Amino acid sequence: MLIALRRSVKGVEAYFNCLSHNCVLKSLLVFKQEKLQSAKFSLSTSVLNSNYDVTKLTSRDEENILFALNSLSKGQLSETGVLPQALLQQMCTYRSQQGPFLSLGDVLSLPGMDNEVFKKICSTFQPQKKGSGFSIQDPNYLKYFSPTLRSDMMESIQTVTTIEVCLDTVCFASATRDLKVTAWNHVPLLGSNHNKQTPDVILEQAMHVLPRIPKSDIYIAETRIYRKHTLQYMPIHLFTARLQTAIQTLLTSQHLEKNGKHSFYFVKDYFLTKMFELRVGGERVSGQHIVQDIEDGKFLSQVAIEQNLWRHFHKLYTGVQKERYANSLLMTLAFISYIGPGQSET
Repeated sequence: MLIALRRSVKGVEAYFNCLSHNCVLKSLLVFKQEKLQSAKFSLSTSVLNSNYDVTKLTSRDEENILFALNSLSKGQLSETGVLPQALLQQMCTYRSQQGPFLSLGDVLSLPGMDNEVFKKICSTFQPQKKGSGFSIQDPNYLKYFSPTLRSDMMESIQTVTTIEVCLDTVCFASATRDLKVTAWNHVPLLGSNHNKQTPDVILEQAMHVLPRIPKSDIYIAETRIYRKHTLQYMPIHLFTARLQTAIQTLLTSQHLEKNGKHSFYFVKDYFLTKMFELRVGGERVSGQHIVQDIEDGKFLSQVAIEQNLWRHFHKLYTGVQKERYANSLLMTLAFISYIGPGQSET
C-alpha cells in the first residue's frame, strides 16, 4: 500500500511539473510570437541574398521545418547528414536548455550556423509536393509501426483514423491529409462483457462497432505496455486485445477485398510521447493540455476542428473519457504531421 501511495504521489508531482513546464513554454511562445512576423525573414543578409530564397517560405513551411527540428532525436537528425556534429550538439543543447525553436531566427542564432547549412535545413525539412511529406529519408521512425509502412502507401494516404479500444467504449478520431478533423467520437460497447471471452461475444461487439467507424485509407492503434499484470487485470487486457484484433481483422479484410492493401497498423506508444513530449520522469502524462492549446490556436494552428466536435468533447463528463479522446486525436495528428501534411484529394 505504501509503495502504491508513493507511486501515486510521484505521478501527481510529475503531472503538475509538466503543467508548470507547459505554462513556461506558453509564456515563451506568446513572447516570441509577438516578434515572429518581423523576425521571420529578417534573418541575415547572407541568407537573404543566397540562392535559396527563404522569402518564399510560407508560415506552414516554417512550422513544418521547426516541427521537424524540435521533434527528431539527435540520432535521427544525425542520420539526415544535414548538420555537422558540432552544430548538431549546439542544436540539442539549445533544445534542452531553452526549449523548442519557435522561429527560424532561433535556428540562425546557433553558433556555427552558416548559409550553406541553413539552406540544407530548409530544403530537407520543407514539405515537398503533394503527398510526398517531408523530404527527409529517415528509416528510423518505421520501427514504431507494425507492419512496416511502405513509402508508396504513405504517399497515397489521404485519410487517417486512430482507434482506441477500451473496456466500455471504442474511441476514434479521423482527419484528412490537410489536418481537417472529420470525426471525433466514441462507440459505447454492448455492456461489460469482458468476463465472457467467447468468440461469439467478441464478434458481436466488433460487428456493433465496425459500421460506426469512419471509412479511412489507414487505421492506426496504439500499443501500450501495461504495468499491472495481476490476475485481476488480465481479463480486461484480454478482452480489449481480442476485441481490437477482431476489429482489425474485419477492417483489413474489407480493404484487402477492395484494393489488396493492408489498412490496420499498430504504433508504439513511444511515438506519441516523443512527438508531443508527454513523458516526464519516465511517466506518461496527460495530453489534454495540448488539445486545449490546439483549440486556442496556440499549437498546430493549421488543424481544423468544427465547433460541434469541440462542444461534444467538452460535454464529456469524466476525465477518463476526455483523455481517451485526447489520445486518439493526438495520435491521428502526430501521424499526419510526421508523414507530412498535404492537400486532400478532391
